Amino acid sequence: MSSLWLTTSTPFSVKAIAVFALLVVSSIGSRIASEIPLTYEPSEADCDVLPYSVGFDISLSYGTAVIRWANGSYEPVAKIDGTPDYVRNMDYMSLMSSRHLHTPYCDQIMGPLLDWRRMALRRFRKKLGLPASPEVGYIGRMIRQLRYATEQKLGHEIKHVVTTRPELRALYHEDMEDALEYVGLEYVEVCQGCPVQFELWSAYAGIGLGLCQNFTDVDECHKEMHPMPWLTVLSLFYSRKGLQVHAGRLSNSYDWSKCADLRWDTYTVDFDVGSDSIPATEPTAEVYWNKIRTQIRFVIQRQLPDPIDKVILQGESALNERFVREVYDLLRRDGSDDAVFYSDYPIFVAANGAAEHAYRSLSLCGPQKLSMSQRTYCKNR
Repeated sequence: MSSLWLTTSTPFSVKAIAVFALLVVSSIGSRIASEIPLTYEPSEADCDVLPYSVGFDISLSYGTAVIRWANGSYEPVAKIDGTPDYVRNMDYMSLMSSRHLHTPYCDQIMGPLLDWRRMALRRFRKKLGLPASPEVGYIGRMIRQLRYATEQKLGHEIKHVVTTRPELRALYHEDMEDALEYVGLEYVEVCQGCPVQFELWSAYAGIGLGLCQNFTDVDECHKEMHPMPWLTVLSLFYSRKGLQVHAGRLSNSYDWSKCADLRWDTYTVDFDVGSDSIPATEPTAEVYWNKIRTQIRFVIQRQLPDPIDKVILQGESALNERFVREVYDLLRRDGSDDAVFYSDYPIFVAANGAAEHAYRSLSLCGPQKLSMSQRTYCKNR
């Protein structure tokens, strides 16, 4: 008997989970949740510490926003569907041909010298009030919508946020940082020198793994994380518009390298196999599911001989019954019978992790260094 596990807050059959996912997606859709009252009313004690933090997940086809409250709870704020131009932009940035000639952050000496023309153009555009590049503009507009939804929910402006990014070949740390700057938000480092986190690491934090307990003491936190075991984690993002498969060896929820050429994780992205593209007729449908299997198998086999330890399901279509069954079968055949599945909140799990990272980073500043908006929030309570 297989020992694959599917972890949810309550036990569901695969079919029930798929039905539940459809209900969640239909109830959230692209709706902004600002009209819904806050589910958590902060106390006076929360203003002696950091009252809240905000995390955004920028995915292949939509964006999500989450508030992390001082009591440790997460509150989904909004899911904003990307426009066709947004999705096309993400597709463009997934191509090998779209990569910069000189990969940023890899050669700290010659890199900036060889890349000066592109960097000068980015600086010039920013001085004109434009996004650093057209691609940054699409991401910036998504972030602006998420910011607006969050500010409507909180009732005041926000200044600090941690955001995720999908694993795309031509989407770099600088693009995300410039997108935040374009909309007037400050980038929060989740750890010193760390890049904007990929969804894999943020989702790992979003399920409560790879995190220390004593996060207000850096030395103690490092001591806690040092003995954490290395695990092979598979993240499957499946939405209406595409599939992203990403696997890596993780011991904690922090990605440290900005240089794409030094990465050891494996990923693949396909914008032709979103759930909107599932054919109605069976012969054609089998061709579609074979493409799905090929993408997932490629990533799994690149991780061999290490078996997959944990699987995180992400995206609005991640609980599709056929999709889950295909993943189960693939893992069984490749010797990962003991893989544990995490399927809670597939739409918001990466944003939960981003908000958690934000809370931990901002807490190190201490309550005396709260942002002006957070001070105002506490003062007006």
